[in-house]
Amino acid sequence: MKLRWAKRNEINDALWNKTIESSPCSLPYAYTWYLDAVSENWGAIVAENYEAVLPLPYLSKLGIKHLYQPYYCQQLGLFFKEEWNSECATEMMRLALKKFTLAHYQLNAECVSLKEKFKLSERKNLLLPLSVSYHALKQNFSQNHLRNIGKAAKAGLIFAPNNPAQHFAHFYLSNIDRVKEKFSPKHEQHFLNLCRTLDEHHAAQFAAVKNSAGDWLAAVLLIHHTNRKIALINCSNAEGKKTGGAHFLFAQLIAQYAGQPVIFDFEGSSISSIARFYEGFGATPETYHLLKRHPLQRFGLKKHL
Repeated sequence: MKLRWAKRNEINDALWNKTIESSPCSLPYAYTWYLDAVSENWGAIVAENYEAVLPLPYLSKLGIKHLYQPYYCQQLGLFFKEEWNSECATEMMRLALKKFTLAHYQLNAECVSLKEKFKLSERKNLLLPLSVSYHALKQNFSQNHLRNIGKAAKAGLIFAPNNPAQHFAHFYLSNIDRVKEKFSPKHEQHFLNLCRTLDEHHAAQFAAVKNSAGDWLAAVLLIHHTNRKIALINCSNAEGKKTGGAHFLFAQLIAQYAGQPVIFDFEGSSISSIARFYEGFGATPETYHLLKRHPLQRFGLKKHL
């Protein structure tokens, strides 16, 4: 299969997005319009006729190209239009690594066959199939979650499933801990770009929980993608945390889509407290992988940097 490096302006959006949509491991993060919203720059390794694509976001620092994982973009990696081809996947990855001296890049779950060849480390996502009833799903909620959901209900919290993108953006930007999250003005611009782009593509739901006065307490940006509902971003204010707003909000979203052939994707977390929160709804792990490369690895010096 013939492979080539393609700059962003050399990519056919229609053919690329058709491959992403039909791929067995399809994810919204790899659509051209999504990458445009969250990436500084990106190019790709492309197989002939777009039978396979490997999106590669990058930064240029001091003349060195750094392959990186943008904010709001959990997994990328290889996407085949039909069946996975290990030989082609290996060659595409090798071509990619010839272009980048530095790499911190996360590959989707289907790329597991590349783990040993490229010394990938494991990352954990958390998923909850929603095909059964909400009553059945609720049986797997933790006791702590059930208490918090009950507390929120007693407090008279109100589930507002659909809200304007700009209202969500205002709530999020008013409550994010910018220092703790290392949230720079550049990240804010990518966030606003993404909210606007998702809204334009009718690909997102901006859900919230409010108190009786109509004040927002917790909110989630939920991406709708084929058979997934992806909780991309969520936040709460002080009152929301005190009243169980986030527990109530996720429970209401799970109830909204229960009984449908979809997966609720919590996006996992390397922070144990956040992972426990998602696991408390009955979510189970899915493994994806991280590629890390540094020019001093060959000398065994990377651990000192």
